[in-house]
Amino acid sequence: SFPTRRSSDLDDYHSVWAPRVIAAALESGLTIEQAERAFAGRVFRYTLPGGGVPNLTDAGEVAQAMHEDGVKLLYFDSLLDSLPPNVDVWKDRSAREGLLPAKWLGEELDAAVIGSLHPNKRGQTFDQIVSGARSFNAVSRSSLMLEQHPERDDVRVLLRGKGNYSAKPQPVEWTLAGREV
Repeated sequence: SFPTRRSSDLDDYHSVWAPRVIAAALESGLTIEQAERAFAGRVFRYTLPGGGVPNLTDAGEVAQAMHEDGVKLLYFDSLLDSLPPNVDVWKDRSAREGLLPAKWLGEELDAAVIGSLHPNKRGQTFDQIVSGARSFNAVSRSSLMLEQHPERDDVRVLLRGKGNYSAKPQPVEWTLAGREV
């Protein structure tokens, strides 16, 4: 994975993502030793030779690192922070052009490219909830929404807002359970 690090990031890899991934592995029944072995050598956080974390401006370097390590899933958290600085995320053409390196990486390396966006609070439909230009939802082959259940605070729901290649699946929901590790 290639998480970005900019001042606007909310979720740090080491203090937020890694503990959650390990907790999910433990919840599935793995021991801590098994979880560590399962992820050893499979989750990468790259830095550029000159320092800093790659973004879509660095597609060539990202492609080389992915190829060398056999990476087949590229994740940008947050996608907006991974775009080149000249991209106007509110204009369709600019957003589409800014996303071209992600498309190229997926095609070139036969890999899945995923980017997260925080939903805006003004929209009523899925298209309106996606922040920025409509291109963010239009360019993707499928878009998912993770949300709190409308009637239960402890339940989360994952649903497909858009999908081009399959019948619409049923939403997935689960209850949050606290655990001390």
